[in-house]
Amino acid sequence: MMQGALEPSTEMVPRLMRLSVGTDSARADLARLAGERMLEGTTRLARGVAGLAAAEERGENAAMSIALQEARHGLGIIESAISARAALDTSVAPAEVADAWLRSELGLPVPVSAQASPPLSSFHLALMTILLLFFASMVVIHYRRMRAIEALLAAPSAAASGTTSARAET
Repeated sequence: MMQGALEPSTEMVPRLMRLSVGTDSARADLARLAGERMLEGTTRLARGVAGLAAAEERGENAAMSIALQEARHGLGIIESAISARAALDTSVAPAEVADAWLRSELGLPVPVSAQASPPLSSFHLALMTILLLFFASMVVIHYRRMRAIEALLAAPSAAASGTTSARAET
């Protein structure tokens, strides 16, 4: 019986995932649900803290563990209500808020694509331009060296073929 009371309710996450940005009635319903969850979470948190204090006085470790779980569950409910309110207050899509909350609850990292990339500074752009120019000049220098080497290799073979033909005439 106590295990069922401690399992987190996931009703908030699917509602946030399905909530479209422009639906006023769904937003009002979600705001009401967030208020109810906030009240439920604070009640569970208070009950867990009171149970923890009572169990500590009696010295019952098992009861302290159960009371601590109740307090943690209350905090989880409060966090989900706060996330729902944040989804309603900000311009961020509710589905993204729900995804971020669910990932934090499961201990999963935020995907790299969801993280905001910092803007490029002028130093970064200048450095990239300098490196690009350096790369281009190295390619030009390499091309000219290869042409010079080909010319040097071709010159002795032409001279050698010219001397052999001159010896053959004499």
